[in-house]
Amino acid sequence: MKLLSRLLAIGAGVIALAGCDNNKSSPPPILFQFEDYMDPPFFADYEKTYNDKPSYVIYADEDEAFAKM
Repeated sequence: MKLLSRLLAIGAGVIALAGCDNNKSSPPPILFQFEDYMDPPFFADYEKTYNDKPSYVIYADEDEAFAKM
């Protein structure tokens, strides 16, 4: 089950980034992440690099992940 969650997170991240380009009019990518894999230091680095807070969606299990997708 954890493997499926990781694959969902990777797949959702790839999908979110695939639609993004460097055009300022495009929306920022959204981090779709399993709740136990959130890494707060990552957010600090992101905020420092992009001067913005990252957008993210957290899910607890595979059913919730599929529902949110």
